[in-house]
Amino acid sequence: MRIPADLHRLLLGVLLLAACAGCATAPGGEADLRKRQARSHYDIGLDHLQKGRTELGLRELLAAERLDPRNPLIHNSLGVTYYRKGREADGERHLRRALELKTDYHEARFNLTVLLLR
Repeated sequence: MRIPADLHRLLLGVLLLAACAGCATAPGGEADLRKRQARSHYDIGLDHLQKGRTELGLRELLAAERLDPRNPLIHNSLGVTYYRKGREADGERHLRRALELKTDYHEARFNLTVLLLR
């Protein structure tokens, strides 16, 4: 059975629209893309930190923060990383920011408490 040319073009257009539904240019797509990129940088940063590569981990966490500055997980990790590097003021600033973004974030509250007690 042969599909008429007009129907064929219409089906092709529908398929292209469906394929682009998740594109970065779709409404809200750019924000989602930035969050996914931030999550990738965050995950890579944590991997570097776990393997003792603090500077590389910090660089990746800062890249994640630039892409998703309102993510409390990123700020918590930055706070702990800066604290471990001996930069308590920067660590405190990021931990407080994590708590501003998510007031019931118990891990960030615990980390800030430890930082302030030492």
